[in-house]
Amino acid sequence: MIIGEAGLFADEPDGLIVPAIGVVKFLESSNGGVLVTEWHVNPAVPTERMKVSVSILDPELRADALRVSASRQIQQNGQWVDAAVQAATNQKLEEIILQKARDLRRNGAG
Repeated sequence: MIIGEAGLFADEPDGLIVPAIGVVKFLESSNGGVLVTEWHVNPAVPTERMKVSVSILDPELRADALRVSASRQIQQNGQWVDAAVQAATNQKLEEIILQKARDLRRNGAG
């Protein structure tokens, strides 16, 4: 799983996310970088979609070195329109990423 729970941003076993990140890992910059997802529609809520941008401001494992920005759209009259994101969503995603990074470091994988 890359980000989130319940497969929200999970990589399928035969997917390309994890291999792609592994291949371009050599391009890491000491200044950080940005990861942007495509729009994701949860099959349980097909009239809503989410997109997430993750900005890594510094390679150090610190809370202030990470910024997450989620975008949400809902379908109205056949068109996707911007909608509010719950206030805690960005913070929760940051916490999940930071915890995963801590776990990887603790297990010697990061």
